[in-house]
Amino acid sequence: MSKKFIKCSAAILAAAAMVTGCGLNSTSPTSSGDNEKVTVTFSFWEPSTNRELETILSKFADEYSEKHSNVKIKLMSQPNSGYQEWIQSQFVSDNAPDIQYNQPANLNNQVESGFLVDISEYLNQPNPYNSTGKAWRDDFTAGKVSAAQSFRGENHAIPLSGLGLAFYYNADVYEKLGLKVPKTWDEMIANFKVIQENNIAPVAFMGQKRDAVDWISWQIATGLFSEELLSDPKLNFNGDNNLDNYEIFRAVDEGYYDITVPGKFQDHYKKYLSYLEEYGKYCPNLTGLDEAGAKAQFLSGKAGHIFSGSWDLQGFTTDEKLPFKVGVFPFPKFTKENTEKPGDNMAIVDVTAVAVTNHATKNPKVLEAAVDFLRYITSTEKYAEFVEATYAIPVMDGLDVDESFIAFQGGSRAPLGIYSIGSSKAEFSNYNANISVLAGENLGYDYLASNALNAIKMSIKAKKEKDPGFGKDNNYLIDTLPKILGDFEPYLAE
Repeated sequence: MSKKFIKCSAAILAAAAMVTGCGLNSTSPTSSGDNEKVTVTFSFWEPSTNRELETILSKFADEYSEKHSNVKIKLMSQPNSGYQEWIQSQFVSDNAPDIQYNQPANLNNQVESGFLVDISEYLNQPNPYNSTGKAWRDDFTAGKVSAAQSFRGENHAIPLSGLGLAFYYNADVYEKLGLKVPKTWDEMIANFKVIQENNIAPVAFMGQKRDAVDWISWQIATGLFSEELLSDPKLNFNGDNNLDNYEIFRAVDEGYYDITVPGKFQDHYKKYLSYLEEYGKYCPNLTGLDEAGAKAQFLSGKAGHIFSGSWDLQGFTTDEKLPFKVGVFPFPKFTKENTEKPGDNMAIVDVTAVAVTNHATKNPKVLEAAVDFLRYITSTEKYAEFVEATYAIPVMDGLDVDESFIAFQGGSRAPLGIYSIGSSKAEFSNYNANISVLAGENLGYDYLASNALNAIKMSIKAKKEKDPGFGKDNNYLIDTLPKILGDFEPYLAE
């Protein structure tokens, strides 16, 4: 990585050098005395113009063939545009690659069509290239194996890379002002104050980007109230770590959830708005900045922070022309100073994944080699090398990689969207309320709450019009929901 990137670790280079001669042992059938030559095909699209994914996969393929001389891994790099149509045509013509890289929703559809191999037998066994002794599935970060198949199962795909959100910060400003990287909300706000006092914008905020407004909404709501709301059986009906829109619809439709009347939900919403308002005070001109404008403000050194995604990691941290060093830290935690039951940070459940297709079953040795290659590239040493090479956010635990990658991994709670949902056709919705509070507009609580709640009711009405059966008679489709991130268990704040 660039010298502009702080906290960079070179340990992975030593690990990569060690791998060749040391310790990756495989009990794969491909290592046996049977020298039948097999070829495993692996399709993917290249997400980067620098072709980092193809480069590292090619390296792994060569290394694997050196260890297993009877196996050739043939990579099939495809254009991103048209990839889904291409892979579907390969299935139809019975000529699919043996391994494919894809998005979970597409893989889940392929499972339903019978195109993918159930690899649960392998997932339940230790990865022979690791020394953890755990089942292969348990080498991955909690919830990521489920996420690889849209939480509709855990037996047909494994995650390869994730996405995340974190704060990028101007490390030169931090050093000059004697600031420490914040671990709590209050510490972050204290840093914002010092930076503002020194005539620097604390945060470059993409106010014109709806996603960016939702990110802050989710982070604040999840940290403040996820514990209390997820533990409420009248809200979290299926008992997982996610409050789905259908669950919110039922609670609103039945009159249980109402922020317009005195009670705990009104108290929550008022507190939420106060934290949103506090954050907005340190985001000057937020409604005037689109994504490009906010990034330009940060990268020119005129702002101390920007809250953005892992997709900016490589660009922000390897640009030698930047006039300052860039650091990264995860969204700070809330504490009991902020809320009665502080919760974990929100998880980012988006992953890209890999799966073995039914084409591999035509030859048992191809099937074994395909699975074994996936075990090889998700071994601790190889996967750490993959992360460093591709700037992927890790989906596995226990890696010796730069701290910046870990900063984007997030927490254990799905984003709490109770303050961001609502009909887009509403004249004033949760989104409008959020942006107005961030901008410091004083519209009054009653106006904000009544309109935000009405936008949710409009969504419920629209759903009922589209699906007349939606409602009490079919339990608001809650029974069809997959469990996200497992069963709810209280978070023990550090």
